[in-house]
Amino acid sequence: MPAAMSVFNIAVCDDQPCAVQEMTALLQGCAQQHTLCFQIHTYASAELMLSDLSGGAYCADIVLLDIQLAQLNIKQAAQQLRQLRHCPLIIFVSVLQEYVFDAFCVEAVDFLVKPIDPARFSAAMLRALARLSHKRPACTLYLPSIQTTILMHSIYYCEARNHTILIYEAQELHMIRGTLRQLQAQLDDSFFQCHKSYLVNLRFVQQYNGSTLLLPTGERLPVAERRRQQFLQALLHFHQKEQAANGMV
Repeated sequence: MPAAMSVFNIAVCDDQPCAVQEMTALLQGCAQQHTLCFQIHTYASAELMLSDLSGGAYCADIVLLDIQLAQLNIKQAAQQLRQLRHCPLIIFVSVLQEYVFDAFCVEAVDFLVKPIDPARFSAAMLRALARLSHKRPACTLYLPSIQTTILMHSIYYCEARNHTILIYEAQELHMIRGTLRQLQAQLDDSFFQCHKSYLVNLRFVQQYNGSTLLLPTGERLPVAERRRQQFLQALLHFHQKEQAANGMV
């Protein structure tokens, strides 16, 4: 079993408690069926949801929003959500089918008519997750053994000690059971295994002297001789990708 998995923050916004319960149950069923991890945040008003999201309480990946509740038209609701620093994907829900064309005009993932069909709901969520996997810049890891969620880009490096993995952030240290190979399968290509005992986040490599690399903390990690050429290639590829993403090339 993997030591960690991606966790997705889902905001459910509807002023009808029964509708919130229904969507929560559908999310839980989808997560169980497809081995996913959702953190579900529920709201009875769009104002409270937007206050949390704009205030940085968390970053929503997907918003399930009853359009009547928003007291806005679909274009206004989508505009407010897309002004957030971390722009979520939107699935609108409503009892009125006439909103469906407006929903697709603002590139919502889907428009679900109440009562929601479970198969249609699951298909909409999987479509949103597939789209999210291509747009999400800062993925999270859920560590079930310690019930903690961390951002990938906050990890400096990971160290294997016997059957334990130490995950180092700037101010935190997390310990989980598993192997570096299991953990690396959950990470993106910003991470490179520079040594049998170390997995480093390439964004934090400040110097490399041919045998060790320097981190902002002042720590040095060894780079195994047989991995040095691959390490240089991975480091070059990472910086080229970063420059392209920032429009520098």
